[in-house]
Amino acid sequence: MKNANKKGKLILEVNKKYIDGNTTNFKIGKTTIMITPPIDEDYWQFRVKVDKEQAIVGFPKFNTIGIAFAKEDDWNTNLPYNSSTDEIWEHIKVNKYFASISDEDCIKAIKMVQNAAKEYKRAEKEMEDMLVFNNEPFLKSESKGNFISKTEFKNACQILRARKTTAFTRTFFGQTEDLVLRKFCLLFGYIKDQSAYRYKFTTYETTTDKAIERFMYVLREQNLHLEFNQKNYETLLIGTLENGRERGFKIPICF
Repeated sequence: MKNANKKGKLILEVNKKYIDGNTTNFKIGKTTIMITPPIDEDYWQFRVKVDKEQAIVGFPKFNTIGIAFAKEDDWNTNLPYNSSTDEIWEHIKVNKYFASISDEDCIKAIKMVQNAAKEYKRAEKEMEDMLVFNNEPFLKSESKGNFISKTEFKNACQILRARKTTAFTRTFFGQTEDLVLRKFCLLFGYIKDQSAYRYKFTTYETTTDKAIERFMYVLREQNLHLEFNQKNYETLLIGTLENGRERGFKIPICF
């Protein structure tokens, strides 16, 4: 078969049907389950045809965008868009389908889909950041105006950690794992006239850095979706308004 794009220009197409990257999400207890919608010929966000019967596509896949050939002999062969171009190509080239399609066009098409996916994810994050900042201005970086950095967040926190570690046994998909964790209490969102903090978070983690990362994730999800995938050994307390005045949390003597 003659390559339909050998002399033509590769064109990036956008599918509005899946531009939001929708998957079907639901919860069992506190666990979020994500089910990918039925995959058919229209299941793509971005597409570049490398032949009239074959294309490189970017499609929603578990909070990322996977890249693959539209038609596959080796089914479900794809990699996330933020993998390297060479890595994606080496992984999916088994599905090129037609020998007449040039490798050069395929690699160029992968890069086009990657660039589109990066821009989409960047715009998506900017929109999410705006929603987060609307709910919680404390999470906006004072220096750059974007989401607060880990260093800025850490400097704005009061961090307490238990001296002793605690042993946990976790069972995951039938596999038992022994964990040694330390209890942390973190406070964030300093309310100056109260000398208190808006958020109080307790969790168990291996290191201070892990506890900070977890707290940042929890606050982002809480202020974006008003919920987060809570672990059974952690709590998030949020200050309340009483008579028009905010009441936060003092630094505890013990926790």
